[in-house]
Formats: sequence, C-alpha cells, structure tokens
Amino acid sequence: FWPGIDVSYKLNENNKIFASVGKAFRMPSYTELYYKSASSVGNYSLKHEEVTNYEIGFINDNDLIHFSTVYFLKIGTNNIDWIDINGNNVYYAENFAKVTTKGVEIGLKLLPELFNSFLRGTGINLNYVYMQSDKNTDGKRSRDYLEAMRHQFIAELTKRFDMGLTSSLSARYEDRIKLNDIFLVDGNLSYELKYLEIFTKVTNIFDRKYKKHLFAELPGRWIIAGIKFNISED
Repeated sequence: FWPGIDVSYKLNENNKIFASVGKAFRMPSYTELYYKSASSVGNYSLKHEEVTNYEIGFINDNDLIHFSTVYFLKIGTNNIDWIDINGNNVYYAENFAKVTTKGVEIGLKLLPELFNSFLRGTGINLNYVYMQSDKNTDGKRSRDYLEAMRHQFIAELTKRFDMGLTSSLSARYEDRIKLNDIFLVDGNLSYELKYLEIFTKVTNIFDRKYKKHLFAELPGRWIIAGIKFNISED
C-alpha cells in the first residue's frame, strides 16, 4: 500500500501554501542484483527501497515573477548503495536500515520583458537547493555519498526570437561533499516550423573535466544536433 496526499490553500489571487505526504518504493535493478566486475559486485539478497516524502511550501505567482520555496524531508529504509567494504576500491551493493535526507529548494522565474520591451521573449530562471543526509557508512566509502552534493545553484537565460528561433544558456554549480565542486555551462538553439524543429545542444561548453565518482570521469564537451517531426494536426 503506497498512499499519498496533497493539500493546498490559496491565500489570495497570487499566493498559495501547500503540503504533501507520500510513500514510494523502488525495486533493485538487475545491475544491483547480479552485476559483477573488477570494481562492482551486485547482491541478489537486496530488499526493495522504501521512502516516505514530506513537503511543505509556498508559491507566489504574478505578472512579474514566479517564486516558490519548499522544505522537504525524505525518510528512506533499505536504501541501496555501493559500499567499499574492504577499502580496496571494490564496491558491493548493500541495503541501509534508514537514511533521512532533508533540505530546502527555492525557485525564481523572472520576466524582464515586463520592465523593458527590448527584452521581449526573455526569461530568467534561478534555482537553489540545499540538502543534508544522515547516512552513516561506518567509515566505509559510499559511492552515493561521494557523489552527493550539499548545495546546487542553476541559472538559465532563455530568449525567444521572431520566426520560431529560441536559444537558452544555463549554468550549474554543485558543492559536493567529497569530490571537487562542479561548474558547467550548457547551451541550446532551436528553430521551429509548422511540422518540424531543428535543434542543437551543447553540454559542458567549456569542456570542464569532472568525475561522477572517484574512478569515472565524465565526457567533456558534448554536441548533439537533430530534427524533430510533428505529424499531428495541432
């Protein structure tokens, strides 16, 4: 049984408070159960994860800005993680009895075109997350803990031009607990016609080197281009 409930109360035309409670679960993946390599060993005895999520927040939405803030609390049992049990860089899939994660997320969307007509079609999105976890690995290295962040800040600038052209530029900063901090910039450019969209995306524009965990460096600059077709009548 995995119940959930959401409630909200509208204070006035622009302001609303909300709260939610819900339970969820995740079954172990094939990799977590059976994968085996020189650095990772699965565990066929793993139990499914369970988590209870609590949220309470506030939203202000008007013609100039959209502001939201939410406090979240996640209580997980049987959380699955990869643990270096023997200190030899071999990670084993294990269940944790209980892990509590809490934090705050703040979002702000600005429409500067309302201040200056020259900025028509411009949007600015800002997002900040702070979180902390009480996971205790008894001094052993945890792959998830190594990857975990304490602070994240994302800023995105979007510009819609005439004739279906849209561009965006986003920057992301992560303050990670164990590994080096990350600062990445991504870009996107798209052109829409009635039945198709031509797009190109550039991830990690400045070709920054960073690791997902201690022994896995992620790709540098990545460029994707393509065409999307829309065959609907809308």
